Amino acid sequence: DMFSAYITATPWFLYGGKALLKESEALLKKHAKLRKFYYFFVGNEPEIQDAVIEFNEKLKAHTPKSLKWSFHHLKSENHITIVPRSISAGLLQLYSGWEVTPELMAKGLKDVQGHFRILSRKYDYKVNVPANILNRMGFLALRGEKFKEALPIYHYCVKLYPGYWIGYHNIGYCYENTGDKQKAIQYYQKSLDIHPKNKRAAEKLKELKNAK
Repeated sequence: DMFSAYITATPWFLYGGKALLKESEALLKKHAKLRKFYYFFVGNEPEIQDAVIEFNEKLKAHTPKSLKWSFHHLKSENHITIVPRSISAGLLQLYSGWEVTPELMAKGLKDVQGHFRILSRKYDYKVNVPANILNRMGFLALRGEKFKEALPIYHYCVKLYPGYWIGYHNIGYCYENTGDKQKAIQYYQKSLDIHPKNKRAAEKLKELKNAK
């Protein structure tokens, strides 16, 4: 139960006269509600591949209800080269559907939040929208001078990542461009407090405070 996902290259079923292979059917039935991800691979390995293929057949016949899994016989690989191929292919399968496409971002914040709620249910832990995704969405809105559209994106960003100084800076920029001088000063100052080397925020604060 330590991990929720496993990637196995050339699983060895030959110990103890194939004891694990013989017990696998009973174990699969015992854990019929197993909620895990499992991806296993074997190469061109005559000594062990038959036992792995046999396990694959047992798993197909007795797949636990919530187990997400796949098996791949990579005949072009050997016992050495199978390892990096297994890790790469396993991770690609595990994280399929993770990507946030430009099309999804264009739909707006609610759709992106919904995407990550689906991922959270899939992996059985909270997956937050990454700060760089939110910043990219906000920047696209800023580039189109859609400041009111960018504001909730950046507010959500700093709610998730309260130390993200870029988010506070861009909130200040939005308020500056929508005529709310006091809030612009507030958020530029917050950005500068977190990141004192933010020269642009310092310049903006000086400019706003000196403005009549």
